Amino acid sequence: MMDQLLIYIAAAVSLTIAPRFLEKAGAMRAEYPVLIVLSCVGMGIMVSATDLISLYIGLELQSLSAYVLASFVRSDGRSAEAGLKYFVLGALASGMLLFGASLVYGFAGSTSFAAIGLAMDKEVGLGLIFGIVFILSGLAFKISAAPFHMWTPDVYEGAPTPVTAFFASAPKVAAIALLMRVVLEAFGSQVLVWQQIIIAVALMSIIIGAVGAIGQQNLKRLMAYSSINNVGFILIGLATGTEQGIAAILAGRAADTVKIAKADSASVDTSPDRGLVWTAETPQVFRTAIVLKAYRKVAELQRKVTDDSSAVEFVGQDVSLVENPSVNLKLTRPADFVLAEAILKTR
Repeated sequence: MMDQLLIYIAAAVSLTIAPRFLEKAGAMRAEYPVLIVLSCVGMGIMVSATDLISLYIGLELQSLSAYVLASFVRSDGRSAEAGLKYFVLGALASGMLLFGASLVYGFAGSTSFAAIGLAMDKEVGLGLIFGIVFILSGLAFKISAAPFHMWTPDVYEGAPTPVTAFFASAPKVAAIALLMRVVLEAFGSQVLVWQQIIIAVALMSIIIGAVGAIGQQNLKRLMAYSSINNVGFILIGLATGTEQGIAAILAGRAADTVKIAKADSASVDTSPDRGLVWTAETPQVFRTAIVLKAYRKVAELQRKVTDDSSAVEFVGQDVSLVENPSVNLKLTRPADFVLAEAILKTR
């Protein structure tokens, strides 16, 4: 129930922030909310699945909608490229998942999670282990876990920003809930078989997500690597195989979804006739980026680095700020300037 609630919250936020963005891009069409609804239906089936057939149906319904959403802005070459990459790699992951499901069905004699769990109480053969590996590999792709993460930065960068916010929240919640249901209900009696796989994937995700984010200049690619890193920490909770670990996963996903929704639903208006407008919920670094963007339009931007290089001061003129009349903005960390630059490149 909690997983479905998080999915619907993320979908509602995506539907709320999408019209203004898509109208500016000239891509607002009636298909967008329909695709979001179809994706939510698929994710609802995923988190409620009790056998391999319903698992696959829900996963494919969600995935097919996501492929179209990623390439929704047809006039943008990056969006079309993102949709194509997502489709090709997603089809590969679906094939791996389906092949693993067929192996598990062949050795267990049923597609039901309960029946598979009973079959797993006996001695596990090599074919069944291969089936588990393929199923977990397909699901790892859906949650952007390394080494099946290669699609995430390109798709996040190319997809429209509201779609990226949607991808970073709802599908991850559904896929992680599905992964927990599969390993605990179907494969729960053979923890040692899948635990090593989860641990390896978690460690690779943490390392690759952290290292890959260091050299990123685009904010959405940075979000993608952050998502990969977060998935690694979430999988650590699953690797424990305990109730405490599962509770930690649910709490972490709830916090991430609320954080993404809060950041992406922040109201920002940079139209010339209204000056600079933001709400109290807008993160400070987004305000920084908005101010820098205005400086570049109406005044020459001057950057003054103090002697110890610990602070950067930006000075501009003739900038209209609605809530904050000050035009002097001091950033205490050089990293703030880098992040603000990355935000500007995405707008």
